Amino acid sequence: MTTDSTSEQPSGLQPVKPRPEPASGGPSTDEVARQLSVILSSSRFRRSPVLRRILGFVIEETVRGDRGTLDATAIARGALGKGDSFRSSRDASVRVAMNRLRTALALYYATEGAADDIVIALEPGSNRPVIAFRSTDQTADPACEAIVIVEAYQEIITPKASALALRALRAALEAQPDNPQLLAAYTDICLDAYKFRLGTVERPLEEAAGALERAKMVDPQNPAVRFQCGMFALAHDELAAAAQCGRELVRDYPTDPAIMLGGSWLLAHTANPTRVARDHDLCLPEDTSLPGWMNHARFLASYHAREYEAALSAAIDFGMPHFFWGAIDKTAALAQLGLRDAARRQLTRLLDLNPHLVENPRWHLGHHIKHQGTLEHVLEGLCRAGLGTGSFPTPRRL
Repeated sequence: MTTDSTSEQPSGLQPVKPRPEPASGGPSTDEVARQLSVILSSSRFRRSPVLRRILGFVIEETVRGDRGTLDATAIARGALGKGDSFRSSRDASVRVAMNRLRTALALYYATEGAADDIVIALEPGSNRPVIAFRSTDQTADPACEAIVIVEAYQEIITPKASALALRALRAALEAQPDNPQLLAAYTDICLDAYKFRLGTVERPLEEAAGALERAKMVDPQNPAVRFQCGMFALAHDELAAAAQCGRELVRDYPTDPAIMLGGSWLLAHTANPTRVARDHDLCLPEDTSLPGWMNHARFLASYHAREYEAALSAAIDFGMPHFFWGAIDKTAALAQLGLRDAARRQLTRLLDLNPHLVENPRWHLGHHIKHQGTLEHVLEGLCRAGLGTGSFPTPRRL
């Protein structure tokens, strides 16, 4: 259950418009080209060159009337520049990219493209796009609406946004109870409710466990599900299991930078983060829409190595001014750089965002920083900024 007391939407969200049905007399080639240009210039696609290339390729193949097989091999060679040695049985990059493209198109039409007359969609299980004029008699897709709201939540992580995302996910799961993306998102938000004391889920760990078990039954190989397995293990201090999830994601998706980063993020939070950074790139790739909090792994690696200027840079890239974790990173880095006045100002901001932190900073930090030396080091930075740590118990093992 949630204390679902608000209907306020995160800023920037627009109402989700109906999904299209093909209309008689489809768009002309010129109309499709113009619509493609509009999509590729949108904020969602501008930052994703891989998805831009794939969408352009599959549209071109469809518009010119080539009814040949638009399979993973054709896309790998035509859009991604892979050679004759590509085998979809060994390389999942096309399947993963097509799933991301399918989601990106749906989310585009739920936000920036909500009023577009021409809709380009990828149906589940197909690599060939459906291109049609928008129909006015369709109902909204609750799964698409939920993912849009979850994305907005991940950029701010506040109780109000959490309550809204939970409500949207529950509505979507009523319609699609076996959707692994929705189940993974629900797991994630329940875990956040526990870790950040958002107060939006009455029994967050139980609800997270139930959603995750369902997701593993439906699609255990889904990368979002596998990442949440690592996050669930991390929340329970099962560090070996969380690290194993991270290693497997890095191993199984070497050509997908977003999934690779998720795996590296788990490793950086379960081991020596500097050592992890030597073996894995912890920088957010341009070809992703990952939230700013993923920069926390890069902060930990630099901070642990006592490279405080680089740590401060990662903390600034964290963004998310309404989420207290970015303020933790900035406060610690500024204090270690000797910028005491700036560190104190940031500490004031931090305590405004999370007044409970002063009661037990070790409890809050210990949910994400599992490497004991790094945890003590960050606490030292907060102490130098003026936070009295006192004698705090470590987070309880679950």
